[in-house]
Amino acid sequence: MLNKVVIESKDNSKIKLISSLKNKKHRDKYNLMIIEGFRAVTQLLDANIKLEILAFSEKSLNEIESYRTVYEKNKEIAVIIKDNIFSQLSDTVNTQGIIAVTSIPEYSKDMFDEKAKARVLLFDRIQDPGNAGTLIRTADAAGFDAIFVIKGTVDLYSPKVSRSAMGANLYIPIIEIEEEDLINFKKNKFKILATALDENAKTYDKVNYEEKCIIVLGNEANGVSKTILEISDERIYIPIYGKAESLNVGIAGAIVMYKSLEK
Repeated sequence: MLNKVVIESKDNSKIKLISSLKNKKHRDKYNLMIIEGFRAVTQLLDANIKLEILAFSEKSLNEIESYRTVYEKNKEIAVIIKDNIFSQLSDTVNTQGIIAVTSIPEYSKDMFDEKAKARVLLFDRIQDPGNAGTLIRTADAAGFDAIFVIKGTVDLYSPKVSRSAMGANLYIPIIEIEEEDLINFKKNKFKILATALDENAKTYDKVNYEEKCIIVLGNEANGVSKTILEISDERIYIPIYGKAESLNVGIAGAIVMYKSLEK
């Protein structure tokens, strides 16, 4: 049993802050977000990402040696929280007993103007947190340079997205843009490929992705917007040979992203 100070009140300032970050309004206000889960949190620490708070449940710290190791290495930012209070902070039913608070990174779309090579994924109003998180994690794994986001997309720093992304939303630049910004990216030699099921689309393996490209994935129900389709250079699709009407956007995005890396 660790002989440490344990926070037992929900009125504690750190408890109030962590709890508030479940809400987008407060994430925007403080420019902070939460990452939950032992693996995701330790990956942040291994990547030397600065954490503001590292919170442990009392039970997890008392019972799991690996948690105590992380605690001892980060005591200056660590807090221990009574189990019943910690469970109210967690976004999961079965909490892993560890939550990190860190700053939301900020990037500018101008950082890509002069790049000779760049692979970018664009979310056009993707709504499901699980899909968004999977795509972020895959984009990071595939070495993509950024994710562009059209307004109306799920908040990519929400706890549910962060959990699905395993914290990869802190590794890859995420930048909100307007549909009209794509015109300027085309002027800067970006090729824009939008996923679409229509008569003008080519199969995803029959196009040249170029060294500067933006791959657009659309809303789960409505697909890519008409405006973006009209701006895009090419429309692409993944053939379906069975009876399913469509692929999950997370799966489709992974297929296209990795295909785009082939020479």
